[in-house]
Amino acid sequence: MTTDPVSPGARDDPFADVLAFHRQFGVLVGDRPGIPSDDVVALRLRLIDEETAELREALSHRDLV
Repeated sequence: MTTDPVSPGARDDPFADVLAFHRQFGVLVGDRPGIPSDDVVALRLRLIDEETAELREALSHRDLV
């Protein structure tokens, strides 16, 4: 992990890193855990599917990069 300009020294706390990232990029941070809107869930699932497809493609070609 790296230190970011939003939260110097956060590298020792992964949760602080994620919170700083979310704040930096305007990602909604709730007061407590919960399931986001259907649109946000659909977006996140599409992104996960895209990354999984890229991983499958790379692994099928024994591509480390």
